[in-house]
Amino acid sequence: MSRDTSRKLPFVILALLLLAAVGLTIRWWTYGRFHESTDNAYVRADVSYLTPRAGGEVVQMLVKNNQPVKAGELLLKIDDADYQARVAQAKAQVAMREAALLTNRQDDSSLLAQVAEAEAALQAAKAEESRLQLEMQRAKALVQDGVATKQRLDNATAAWQSAVAQSKRAESGIAAARARQGGAGTGREQLAAELEAARAALKLAEIDLAATEIRAPINGVVGDLAARLGSRVAAGSRLMAIVPLDSVFIEANFKETQLAAMRVGQKAEIELDAYPGLKLEGVIQSLSPASGAEFALLPPDNATGNFNKIVQRVPVKIVLSQANTDGKLRPGMSAEVVVETR
Repeated sequence: MSRDTSRKLPFVILALLLLAAVGLTIRWWTYGRFHESTDNAYVRADVSYLTPRAGGEVVQMLVKNNQPVKAGELLLKIDDADYQARVAQAKAQVAMREAALLTNRQDDSSLLAQVAEAEAALQAAKAEESRLQLEMQRAKALVQDGVATKQRLDNATAAWQSAVAQSKRAESGIAAARARQGGAGTGREQLAAELEAARAALKLAEIDLAATEIRAPINGVVGDLAARLGSRVAAGSRLMAIVPLDSVFIEANFKETQLAAMRVGQKAEIELDAYPGLKLEGVIQSLSPASGAEFALLPPDNATGNFNKIVQRVPVKIVLSQANTDGKLRPGMSAEVVVETR
C-alpha cells in the first residue's frame, strides 16, 4: 500500500461513517420516528373452556382432539338417569300442589255457599223475631184490656225471646262461616306459593337434565380434550377447549415508553416466526387498561425493599385485516409487530 493511499484511508472511513450517519438520520426522520416495533407479541384467540353444570359418567363421546366443530354441535353426553328421575319427582310435586290448590278453591266455593246460607238463615230469624215481637205486643195490649189471659202473654214473650236467641245464633253462624272462608283464603296463598316453588324446582331439574348434553358454544377446533368415555366428571371440571381459529388476533406487549403516539385504528404490520416472509396487516383495536404486571397472579410490590425501575409493558390488541380461513395462525405463535403511529 502506497503512502498516499494510507493517508486517504482515514478520510474514506470518515466519509463512509458520515454517510451512514446521514442515512440513519434520514431513515429515522422519514420512517423510524413514526413506527414502533416489538417482538414480544403472540397470536391469541378467545378460547372457550367447557365445564359441565352436571356431574356424572360420560356415556357418549362424539369428538376427538383437533376436530373442527360447529356452534350447537353435540360433543359428549353424561349419564342422565338420575336427572330424569329428579325431573319426574319434580313433576309429581307440581301435580300434588296443583291438586291441593284446586281442592282449596273448591272448598272456598263451598264455604261461600255456607256464608250465603247463614245470611239467609239470619234474615229468616230476624223476620220471625219481628213477627213474634208484634205478637207479644198485641198479647200485652189484650191482657191490659182484660180480653186475654196472662198465660197468652207469657207464651208470646217466651216465643219472642226464643226468636231473639235464634237471630244471635244465626249471626254467630255467619261469623264462623266467614272465618272459615278467610282461613281458606290464607291457605290458598300458601298453596299457591308452594306451587310456584315446585315449578321452580322442576325448571332447575330440567336445566340439570339438559346440561348432561355438552354442546359447542362457538365454531372452532377441539383442543385440550380431558374427558374420556366412561370417566366420571364433576360439575365445574374442565372437559375441553374450543379454539376459534377464524377469529384469532395479535396481542403485542409494547413498552410503556412506546405508547405515547399509539391510538386505536392505527395500522400494524405483522410477521410470524413460523412463516418467514409472510407479512400480515392489522389494525389496533384496543389498548389494555393496565400493564401486564397488574393482572399477574402475584403482582410485584414496589413499596418493599430496594427498588429498581423496570419499564413495564402494556398489551395492545391488534385485529387482522384478513380472516384466518386457512387456519395457519394458531394461538401461542410468536410474532413481530410494527405499528405506524403517523
